[in-house]
Amino acid sequence: MKIETNPYKEFLNKYWKLVFFSDKKSLTKFIMDICESSIEIKDIYSFIIQPFQVELGELWYENKISIAQEHYGTAVSQFVMTLLYKRIFAVPKNGKIFLGTCVKGELHELGIRMVCDYMENSGYRTCYLGANMDNKMVIQRINKKKPNIIAISCTMRFNIPRVSNLIQAIKSSGINTPLIVGGYPFNLDTNLCKEVGADACSQSFEETYLISEELC
Repeated sequence: MKIETNPYKEFLNKYWKLVFFSDKKSLTKFIMDICESSIEIKDIYSFIIQPFQVELGELWYENKISIAQEHYGTAVSQFVMTLLYKRIFAVPKNGKIFLGTCVKGELHELGIRMVCDYMENSGYRTCYLGANMDNKMVIQRINKKKPNIIAISCTMRFNIPRVSNLIQAIKSSGINTPLIVGGYPFNLDTNLCKEVGADACSQSFEETYLISEELC
């Protein structure tokens, strides 16, 4: 999303400045004000945290910021998300379960965590497995939780074969739950969705919700 079309661009710009160019006291006050404001959680995720993280990753990839700065920025976003949990988990549930995971070797788990939070706030009960998950463990959790929809996140292109392997392992075990894939490589090439055997590909929180509603 281009910042010009972001309805909360002023908040996003201030967030950037406070994270990297201000003291922790000012940053913390700003974060608390956002979390306690009337801004909907889906908008905080879609228009503040997500674009911040996307740009943060791009700057790191282009060597414009250090890995330490990238880690710090991500830690701040995780702090914001933690403060929102009370509101997120208070939302009435619709009886459906959403399971989100990364493949083995994939260490970038913030994206799928954000997706799970968004889905929880949209009425789903969620099972967030996190980073670097072994196929066997993922299948065990699927069999135990019996989700209505499964989402697999991949940030690094070299992990695409592992996405395909996980999907094949899930299907081979007799699980017919709809599968959504997402992440940077799928944003660049939507054909990868079919190549790995997924049912759908999502590029945003809202799209994940709409696809989930359609598939289950």
